[in-house]
Amino acid sequence: MTTQKNQWELFGFDLSKMGRLLKLGVRQLLYDESSWFASTFQPLLWIKADHQWEGWTAVGRGKSTSEIDSKDTPKANRFYAATVPADEVLFKSIRLPKSEEFYLSEAMSLEIAVSSPFSEAEQIAGWKIVGRDQFALDVLLAISSRSAAENALTAWAQENARLQDAGNAALCAWHPNGHLIEFPNYVDPAREVLYLRRLRKTASLVATAAVSMCFILALPVVSSAYRAERLRDHNELIRDEAAVVDRSIEKLHRQRAALDLIIEDFESRPDYSARLESVAATAPDGTFLEAMKISDAEIEVTGYSTNAAEYMRLLTEQDQYTNVSARSAFLREQRTGLERFTIDWTFVPEGG
Repeated sequence: MTTQKNQWELFGFDLSKMGRLLKLGVRQLLYDESSWFASTFQPLLWIKADHQWEGWTAVGRGKSTSEIDSKDTPKANRFYAATVPADEVLFKSIRLPKSEEFYLSEAMSLEIAVSSPFSEAEQIAGWKIVGRDQFALDVLLAISSRSAAENALTAWAQENARLQDAGNAALCAWHPNGHLIEFPNYVDPAREVLYLRRLRKTASLVATAAVSMCFILALPVVSSAYRAERLRDHNELIRDEAAVVDRSIEKLHRQRAALDLIIEDFESRPDYSARLESVAATAPDGTFLEAMKISDAEIEVTGYSTNAAEYMRLLTEQDQYTNVSARSAFLREQRTGLERFTIDWTFVPEGG
């Protein structure tokens, strides 16, 4: 006997079980007795029992009312189900290991084939997980015949002919312990479509709310990023302007340094105007200055005087002059009668 080994493995995990695992997760999420989605979004399946209408979901019994046309039970999206009489249904409770939930459909098919008193063409069956613990599952199996199903549907249609919105009623079996089992061959597909539509609508609303929330939360971040970018650009502009200002200030400093040098040089120069004034003030009446040459502190004066010797004596008596001397002898010109002179002297430094 040859053994075929599954090649679909990843890190030792059998990938062929992924489909079963996904299917099991969806069933538990949407159709389990503890499903929040089923209790919130699944449309009620209305069943009449002892003159009382009861609304059921996968979670269990929900609303109940004595009058199906009351304000508490709007006609929109109202679904009904007929029940097969309990004496025409074979119920069987089965306890299975929890690990068998992966293969529950196959196990139930095998159990139906073994336990059904009807032929394969005549039998109908449904099952439901009614309990679970850490190690095991409690499954309730319901088996009946097609003839019983047709009789139940016919009787329900005659009894509730006044319900214009009844449409096609589903078929189920009601266990005395309060469990409702639907027969898959007689479910109303419109109810399943409405259930999935509600889930999609809710998911879209949640997604829209999540996107809106993300947008609201991201708006301050985007705004901060935008402001930061603007501040960065403004900072760069300020840096450029500051660089221009720095260069201008540096240029002004250089100009100021040059001006200080000029002022210092100017201040270090002798006060020629004061010296000229002193020369003019020293010259007596009858003395005429013709030329004057100044070099640093030395001065050479050429001119005419009625008495050049007297002018030279006056110069030697001045405290601000020193080294007074004549370049040559004084000569009197016949035409003017004045003595021509050339006299040198040195200015005494200020504070000297």
